[in-house]
Amino acid sequence: MAVPTKIKINREEEYYTHYIGKYSGENQFMALIGATLPEPLPKDWTNHKKWYAILHTFNSDGKHIESKAVFAGRTCDGEDDVVDKARVKRNKMVSSLENVSFEDIKISLFSTEIDGFIFGLVDGSERKEGIEKIVLLPNDLEFFSPWDGEYDT
Repeated sequence: MAVPTKIKINREEEYYTHYIGKYSGENQFMALIGATLPEPLPKDWTNHKKWYAILHTFNSDGKHIESKAVFAGRTCDGEDDVVDKARVKRNKMVSSLENVSFEDIKISLFSTEIDGFIFGLVDGSERKEGIEKIVLLPNDLEFFSPWDGEYDT
């Protein structure tokens, strides 16, 4: 069995998928805060962990339209302050959308490169281990069969 090309993502209030839903009619969106780290992990990793406010938009069929990521800072600048800045930026991105309703979404797999890192909803299957999964990057939320919108962190 192969991973699907489109999956449901459940909205969970006050959790990773709080800021997902529809806008401007039937278009869909996902707004997140995420961080990137290079591999292998450098000894001075706090200088390299970069935080972003992220907005992905999709049409009514769940096809990816656009991704925007706004850099908020590095962990070495004080992670709590940087994450707070990312929250403010994310909230502004969501408020820029028209007629927002927060709800479950159903979107297609997609990926885009931002600052040398992959952002998106990608096939993260581990074929040798027989594990089929879809991963939301850079947040590392993992989705598994039966593809019902639930995820692991």
